[in-house]
Amino acid sequence: MPPRGKTPAVALPVEDALLELPEGMEVQDPPFSFVLAHLVSHTFHVEAEAEGTEGDVGVQDFDPLESLSRYHEGDAPHTSNVLLLTRDELEGFAEGGTFAAGMRRKAEAEFLCRRRKKVNEARQKAIDDGGSMESDDSEMDLIVIVSGYPSTPEEVDELEDAGLFDLADAFVSIHLAGETLIDEPDETGATRRIAKMIGAPPAITALREKVLGAESGTPLASTIVTELYNCHEWALSQGFEVIDPCRVIVGAISFAAQRRISYKEWLSALPEDRVVIPSVDPIERTDTSVYERLVESTDPAHHDVSFMLYCLCEQVNQSLKGDTAEVPAARQKPSAEQMKDLAEKELAMIEKLLDNTCDGLLLGQDAAKKSEDKSHEVVGSLMAMVEQEEMEAERGSKEEEAPQQVPQTPNPGLGSCAPEDLDEDLVIPYHDRMRCRHVGHRFPGGKSVALEIEQILSHLNAPGINRQNFPFRVSMTAAERSAHRNRIYKYMPSMPVVELERLLLLREFQHLLHEAQPERQWNLKDWVFQEKISASLLSQTILEASCRDYFVNMKYMERQDCLLVAMHYRALPGRVLWHSWEGDLLTLSQEDGHQGQELKLCPMPTFHDWWQLVSGQPSPAPPAYEYVVEGGIFKAPPKAKKADARGGNMTQRPVPPPLCPKKVLDLDAREVGYCKVIEKILVPSDKSIILRTAFQRGAQCSVPELAKEGQVVKPVVEDEDEGEDSGLEEDEVLVDPFVPLPRKELHSVRVIKDNLTFGMVSDAAWLETVEALREARLSKEEALSEEPQEDEDAKLAAAQAAADVEKDGEEEDEHPQEEEEEEGGEAVNVTERNLEESRFGCLWAVFKDGTRCTVRMHHERLWYTPGDVSWDVTSSRPGVQVCYTPPSGVVVQAFSDASIRQSWPPQRLFPKDGREADRMLPGQEQDIELARVATAFGVLMIERLSGRKEVFHASGTRAWRNPTVEELQERSRHFTQLASKKGCDAAARACAQRLAEICAAWEANNAEVDEMDPDGQIKCFGLPGHWRVTTCQGRRFGRARTVEEAEASGSRLNSKRPSQNGSDPRTGSKAESGSKPGSNPSSKPHSKDVPAEAEEEEEEDLESEPDPPEPPPSLQDILEAVLVDEGGNIEYELDPVPMLVQRDPHTGITTTTNEEGMMILAYPDDLTNLCVLPDGTRMSQTEDAEGTQVVIEKDGAARVTCFINDKAYVPNSMVKVEIDHGATMEVVPRRLNLKAELVSADPHTFLAKLRGEPEDDVSPALEIAQQQAQMNQHEFCRNPDPREESFSTNASVILRHPEGTLVHSKGAGEVELVSGIDIAAVGGESEKALKMLQDKGCVYMAQVDYDRIYLRDDDGNHFEVKGDQSLDFKLSVSMGDDFASPRCVCPQKPFKHPDASFLPLPEQAPQPRLFIVYGDGEAEELLVRRDFEEAIRLARKDPHTLVVEGEKMGWPMSCCKTHSIHRIMHMDPVNVPMRPLELPHGICGFVEPPPSPLKRTFTEFRQFIEYPELTEQKLQEPILQLTMLYETFDLIMALYQEYCAEIVVNVTRPALQAMPELYRQDVKELWASLSLAWNATASELQELVKSSCSWNSSLVNSTIDELEELLPRQKGRIPRRPQELLLWSIYLILVIYGLMQVVLIIAKCLCSCCRTKEEKWTLRESAQKSLKRPPFLPSSESFLPPLRPHPKDETRPTRKRTPECCIFSNFCS
Repeated sequence: MPPRGKTPAVALPVEDALLELPEGMEVQDPPFSFVLAHLVSHTFHVEAEAEGTEGDVGVQDFDPLESLSRYHEGDAPHTSNVLLLTRDELEGFAEGGTFAAGMRRKAEAEFLCRRRKKVNEARQKAIDDGGSMESDDSEMDLIVIVSGYPSTPEEVDELEDAGLFDLADAFVSIHLAGETLIDEPDETGATRRIAKMIGAPPAITALREKVLGAESGTPLASTIVTELYNCHEWALSQGFEVIDPCRVIVGAISFAAQRRISYKEWLSALPEDRVVIPSVDPIERTDTSVYERLVESTDPAHHDVSFMLYCLCEQVNQSLKGDTAEVPAARQKPSAEQMKDLAEKELAMIEKLLDNTCDGLLLGQDAAKKSEDKSHEVVGSLMAMVEQEEMEAERGSKEEEAPQQVPQTPNPGLGSCAPEDLDEDLVIPYHDRMRCRHVGHRFPGGKSVALEIEQILSHLNAPGINRQNFPFRVSMTAAERSAHRNRIYKYMPSMPVVELERLLLLREFQHLLHEAQPERQWNLKDWVFQEKISASLLSQTILEASCRDYFVNMKYMERQDCLLVAMHYRALPGRVLWHSWEGDLLTLSQEDGHQGQELKLCPMPTFHDWWQLVSGQPSPAPPAYEYVVEGGIFKAPPKAKKADARGGNMTQRPVPPPLCPKKVLDLDAREVGYCKVIEKILVPSDKSIILRTAFQRGAQCSVPELAKEGQVVKPVVEDEDEGEDSGLEEDEVLVDPFVPLPRKELHSVRVIKDNLTFGMVSDAAWLETVEALREARLSKEEALSEEPQEDEDAKLAAAQAAADVEKDGEEEDEHPQEEEEEEGGEAVNVTERNLEESRFGCLWAVFKDGTRCTVRMHHERLWYTPGDVSWDVTSSRPGVQVCYTPPSGVVVQAFSDASIRQSWPPQRLFPKDGREADRMLPGQEQDIELARVATAFGVLMIERLSGRKEVFHASGTRAWRNPTVEELQERSRHFTQLASKKGCDAAARACAQRLAEICAAWEANNAEVDEMDPDGQIKCFGLPGHWRVTTCQGRRFGRARTVEEAEASGSRLNSKRPSQNGSDPRTGSKAESGSKPGSNPSSKPHSKDVPAEAEEEEEEDLESEPDPPEPPPSLQDILEAVLVDEGGNIEYELDPVPMLVQRDPHTGITTTTNEEGMMILAYPDDLTNLCVLPDGTRMSQTEDAEGTQVVIEKDGAARVTCFINDKAYVPNSMVKVEIDHGATMEVVPRRLNLKAELVSADPHTFLAKLRGEPEDDVSPALEIAQQQAQMNQHEFCRNPDPREESFSTNASVILRHPEGTLVHSKGAGEVELVSGIDIAAVGGESEKALKMLQDKGCVYMAQVDYDRIYLRDDDGNHFEVKGDQSLDFKLSVSMGDDFASPRCVCPQKPFKHPDASFLPLPEQAPQPRLFIVYGDGEAEELLVRRDFEEAIRLARKDPHTLVVEGEKMGWPMSCCKTHSIHRIMHMDPVNVPMRPLELPHGICGFVEPPPSPLKRTFTEFRQFIEYPELTEQKLQEPILQLTMLYETFDLIMALYQEYCAEIVVNVTRPALQAMPELYRQDVKELWASLSLAWNATASELQELVKSSCSWNSSLVNSTIDELEELLPRQKGRIPRRPQELLLWSIYLILVIYGLMQVVLIIAKCLCSCCRTKEEKWTLRESAQKSLKRPPFLPSSESFLPPLRPHPKDETRPTRKRTPECCIFSNFCS
């Protein structure tokens, strides 16, 4: 190193003069690359042997900068392009300024001089050679390395101010990192030698932070900050190679600079125009009127993704188009000529409309279409009717004829009537899910919803649609394909053509699946069912199948001009698989021979993320270390390979530059680019799939992290057989690349099983509750810490007393305690759970028909004492809440107290506009119903928009409570906030607006109320905050809380009554509340703390003072109420409700009606009564020997049936909910018993406590146990009022989906999920069957109280899904599952389990989906028997479905059968039908009610085609012969077309045409003999192979591999089974022998000695008038195209147009 002393001022280099060129010569200036580098190094202490000693290892100093001294002195011959500057030298160039100014001055001077020198050399070379000189860009022209500056973050700012980051082509800052050895004393006092990492200095760390935070496009964002690892190893020799630090450092700088130059070139190739996304003002509300109007036009039950997408597209179209009506200034009054033209156009349109109407009336559809309005078609005509009547009159026929169908009107569905205005098909295929959902619905303006959405779906891009993934050019025509298929039919005469082609398709699918999953052999013999898919429905079917994230493999089959599509999952050894997909900028790289994809649009990358993620040559990742931190040793994530000690990144092989996109989005790619998906797939043995998906976006830190100071390092040594990349199927990466972390990452874990998809997420509401509990506890502890300490003596006494009590308890207690001692010595209760540490989850499940179910803990109901930090699971457990949403949008919730809540979508809530006399007051027509709750005892509670609550009993008693003004105002503000958050939700805004109107009307109504004397009408309507009750006998009264509670709740009647002279009116009322009604409590009670003398003096003072004014009357006095409920409430009487009671003499039914709209029917058996509410709700109550049954039903709501069997031998209760589309819920109230077990709640005991009846006699032991349990219970459970006790705390729920899937919540957090297919397989839902499924490992168990889902399958493997979207598994046979997940750096490549090499392969893989897509767009799906049986089972269960099974098909598919399913479906939302109501004739009259209008329905049609079973004989013999025959023909034809086709066509065709018939006959005989010989040989060889010894499989495989290399076109087609291989080889030899015989015959024909017999053959030919069909040709029936024998098939050849000679030409072409 040069001396660090003061350096004198150095003169800057001077630029040479430019060399002049001769006249007429032009030479382009060569490019000049200039790099400015900043180098930071350290002095490392390394171990080395001392000179002259062996084995004596000492410590020596090593400084990598010493190797760069040659560039400073200039002694080396090839170092003219590198210049080293030190800090002292910069001081000389600064000339009194900053070092940055001196650095810039020196760098600019060197740049100008050296560039001029290179230009002059190029010009001189051009003059000497007479042309331009080729420049060499492999090395940098000038590299200026600065050492020692900058050294502080402030000096880094100086560089930025001086503009040095943009001066050169690249600014590179390199840190030389490594380990140094130090000696330090250990615990014993001796000295130990340890290795420490030297961290990066603050200057380069600050520069890295500036680079990461720089904006895109700035010079600082392109500044390079990198690090060379393990630089201390440069002091040691790597084997026989001595590392030159100088070469490594310069190479690293050159490589980094070359990346920067490549980035500039890539940027220059981008299009200049940028796609700019306009900014949207968050305050200004976006117009969504079109979207809202379209969405509201359809019922929520028919909303789906495609429908919402169409509405959104229309809104975007309207927004982009703009509204010209908003600019009135630009309008001009039309002129007279324009008005005249407009009038003429309108008259012409009217005349055209009249002409069309007249023609349509007379001619019907035969009329000329003059109008462009195609929304309505004209059907029928008067002329047709007249002509028909004339024809009938001429014939004299008066017979009745069947009703004629209107032309072009589809046949109605089964059991339905065709609407008059419906122009859509009423028989819809099953796969047309869009039309099944939207048929019969129209947008505003008359457009069909189904037709409009079909346009959206037509833009889908999927395999097979519009011949996508088909070859660009098809080599064969339809006739050639037909001839190609007919080649082998002759040799399988016993098998129908359709079945033969079916076997070939299955064989191709087996090859396709084997290519996709080489670890598994597929057998598709059970795939005997097929379902046709029309071309218009293919996109919907593919879209529905792709929702499950299958792997997709495709193969084109030229024989049928079809595309085989296989969607599948892989089941690898270890049952786990990782893979990744990359998008946008990540697809531009062309690394490792990968062809990048040209993108149409991508964001703008910065240099560092472009280098690491796009260029294909990223920098190496930092090495992995174990370093000491507080609390133990932390191990960094392991890497696949250790980075090269010499830099690694400058020795990478050259990679083609990445592609350039067509358009660039003006957004930072670090925020929105680099989209990547990483999937982890687990495959249990129950045929389910556990899929974890990580969605990544952006780049968080594209500069590798620098080394840290003071770490005790130890390199991580990895075994060759371990690590994350051990399962990579391709070659391992030699250098582990650096992969930046994503900026945004979203994880999702879901389980896919049959028709159910479910998962677990953490309960966000409970997390907020836990955070609030933690804050309350911390604040309480902080408050306690500030309180003064108690007396020490009192503390000691309390501690001694507690110790004595504990000692006595230990001596008396003989039972083992439930506490255990930990290592710390503290006792822990194993049954106690901490509130702050508990994690609750939310289980979600989505069914195939779109219904959803969620299960979470019902933590809103407290199960612990407020203030506690834990709870004991033996005394109380939180309940569970189950929520189910059917397609109609109704939300049905079951709570832990066995109550059922129903709520509706806001679009269904608003009725038609009310009458003008209707007022918007609580409870009136405009106050819509939001939700209703039915309790376990059949009590109905209704919540309205205003907050009004209504309670109805089955006996006819009702009550309601109107909200106070303050409550209504707060509710209005809450709904307004919700409307602003929900954006374009028109229903939310309508609710907020309606509530604001109700609030204003309620305020105005209460302003007119006289507080001191409210009239009876107002009291009958209900005072704010008061309960108004009407009994079934007609009594009406009001109830309210006492004055204290009423004022606290903000009642208007109390809040506006001020107290006089500062006295509190609550004092007197409080005294009254403690006394009996009618008593006179004392005005002021005596105090025990005040002496008697003081009291006497006070009384004297009071006597001398004047009497205070009388207090205002209390609420009890105003309403003339009495105290009830032990003084807690007041009750006041109202006028009785007018009632009408009549008894029908015929039926004996007693009917009671009142003016409030209630009707009560009492049947003569005195066991049943029915209550009809004003809104149409029916509540029926029936009593039997075991108890009471209450049914609550309403049109449009779920039916709730409450079974209260309080008179049964074992009292029990249950609530059954019947939901609109066929699902049911069974809710059983449960509680914890004395053994901490969940048992059914006892309705008899609970009702007895409510009625005040004495409890039954109990045994003394049970009584003692109950007393102990009460003592052990929490404080809140010891409530003396039995009405405050909960009847149910942990209700269990069983949800049955119409498809048979079962969701069983046991009440305390455990939920079982059972598939309907599994239930049908074991024969039902009995307890024994479910237990059998659990033993088989087919039942997923979700623990909502522990936030997880787990499964233990039949093989003993354990899988666990957690709410934080993590996924764990433990195999039963692996060596250990504690390994890091792979990073999936290589996209679209599978990563296996590290022990996959010796783990067993799962017996079965998840069932794939197989599609056949033909060139014309038609498709077929192959189905396994399990799917067919499930579809038939569900169809048989549906009463509205007709199943037709086993219909035989006609020729040529006479060997197949069809199974059809006809299902009647409704166009409008389906509701639970209400039970018939029997009304007396005095109410309903004697006239029969009109029949209810028929609902709009259609027929959903589905058909399966069943092919013959594939028996073992078919699988062994025919498929073997077919495989050999088919492959042999392909092989021979490939050889023929490759070598002999041109010769035969161009040379020997005339000779072949003149071939005598004799030789043709010889060919026939030869072929027949070959066929007989083959049949005999094949049977003998089969017997020989069966009896032979086993073959060496490795020898066979190696032989086949060699054959495939020789014959690449036959790769994957040569059989690998010994039997098939032997037969295939012999058959191939025989065919070749036969061809040789044919060649000899042809040669004989061409021989000159044989031409003398030409006359004989001519005479024989004239005698034979017509040639017969050769016997070896296939029959004409086999020319039909298989699998699709449709009469309209264009590819079906006719017999007339296919002469026999064409067969030979097609065969040879």
